[in-house]
Amino acid sequence: MDILKIAAMAIITAVLALIVKQDKPEYSVLIQLSGIVAVTLLAVSFIGGLTAAAGSMLSFAGLDAGYLKVLMKVLGVAVITEFGSDICKDNGNTALAGSVELAGKIVILTLSLPMIKAIAELAAGLINA
Repeated sequence: MDILKIAAMAIITAVLALIVKQDKPEYSVLIQLSGIVAVTLLAVSFIGGLTAAAGSMLSFAGLDAGYLKVLMKVLGVAVITEFGSDICKDNGNTALAGSVELAGKIVILTLSLPMIKAIAELAAGLINA
């Protein structure tokens, strides 16, 4: 199972980062980043099924399939924002983590505006029909 590989890799990375942090804290962050990249690459294998399901839901709702690209970008921004924020928190930079989260929310809102507009127009059309 892929989730077992992902969980094992995450646990090994966390333990290794904790051990290294005692002697060389600067390397601990690099180990964490390496683990994040490895886990993310394993998780990306599930995106094919996700895009197929999201595409069929969008076409069923009568929305442009181009919005699937927007959804994938939003998902990417959310994941990167979470990783960046967590790394900052792990290293005691909570204010910086908050700034990363705020920036991620602004980017997600900006990317989502065309979809929000389309959904509002669809809802208005249903109400006026």
